[in-house]
Amino acid sequence: MKLPFILFLIIFVSGCASTPQEEVEQLDLSHPNYSTVECREARSIALQYDPKVAGRMGMNILLGTLGPVGIGLAVATNSAQSKKGKAVINELKLQCEGDPRAPSEGEDSLAVRLTILKDLLTKELITVEEYDQLRARALKEL
Repeated sequence: MKLPFILFLIIFVSGCASTPQEEVEQLDLSHPNYSTVECREARSIALQYDPKVAGRMGMNILLGTLGPVGIGLAVATNSAQSKKGKAVINELKLQCEGDPRAPSEGEDSLAVRLTILKDLLTKELITVEEYDQLRARALKEL
């Protein structure tokens, strides 16, 4: 009886937050910032973000069977991943919403994307591996 409740709790906590991909879908297409290079690159990063839901769910279920210690570990893991997802969402909203700004004429989109990625890495909101992976994707899209 205890195990199903724990599993339900872990699944419920894991599935509450919106994903960066969902946030991209909810952006106002008519907002002046939507067409800027910065917003386009922030959308690209958000769409490529992998929340690793399936892996976390499996790990949460395994950790949940360990009792209170396992539940604490599962919550800590989810908290760290949620923090990264929120950082990507915040960057997306920063670039695509708010006060309209002048369009970035002639600005290199690769440079903008790499600057955004470097900022996320500097703030330790993404790991070096995630940075390298997203950077490689950006370079590959050239």
